[in-house]
Amino acid sequence: MRMDFQLLFLMSFMLHAVGGAGEYNEHQREHGVAEQVTALEYITTSRFWFESLQNWQSEFLAVGAGRAHYLSTPAMVARI
Repeated sequence: MRMDFQLLFLMSFMLHAVGGAGEYNEHQREHGVAEQVTALEYITTSRFWFESLQNWQSEFLAVGAGRAHYLSTPAMVARI
């Protein structure tokens, strides 16, 4: 099962790189920059890491809030 989550993570990471590179290239074209980047090159940009970390931050916040809510339910408080 652990391998399934690793593959899912890698697939989402790669798809983000491919989709992000396309959007990045389009944005560059709109601003008159002819140079295009590949998905591998896009991974080295600050934009890719900003988007990735921003997404992870929101996911961790959502999971943490759900966990805090679950632990504060009367059934869980009674167990503690």
